[in-house]
Amino acid sequence: MNKVLLTGATGFIGSHIAKLFTKENVPLKCLVRNSSDVSFLERLNIDIIEGDITKIESIENALQYVDFVIHTAGKSSDWGKYEDFYESNVSGTMNVLKACKAKIINNVIITGSISSYGEENSKAIKNEESPFNSYYPYFFDKVFPSAMNHYRDTKAILTKEAV
Repeated sequence: MNKVLLTGATGFIGSHIAKLFTKENVPLKCLVRNSSDVSFLERLNIDIIEGDITKIESIENALQYVDFVIHTAGKSSDWGKYEDFYESNVSGTMNVLKACKAKIINNVIITGSISSYGEENSKAIKNEESPFNSYYPYFFDKVFPSAMNHYRDTKAILTKEAV
């Protein structure tokens, strides 16, 4: 088996995947931004490749000797510009998919977010067939909007476009 490429390995979900895969001796390559703190990853037996999901060339370079891709990278924050969330969460994900298609890598897992479906306190079980309801009306939304809706909305868009 060739390696698995993991994006977002310095994030919450990605770091746990990296730790599990190294524990299970799965050959792993991690695509990380040059500004990322990789101190945790350096303790694992993995290849660390500098790159950026918003730059398709860096993804294509990282895909050498890769059979499988797990894409967890994205922008998640309470604050920021919508354009930054869109570039990372939507355009970045589409870049990963385009690069995989160009390299004929059909084994791809993309992490989404339950927030795409909204109603976090819902008693109903949600799945991929559930309607999207990402926008969450905050109390001060009209005066002081939270960028968490930027995260939620762009994750919903990427889920729709990645199909």
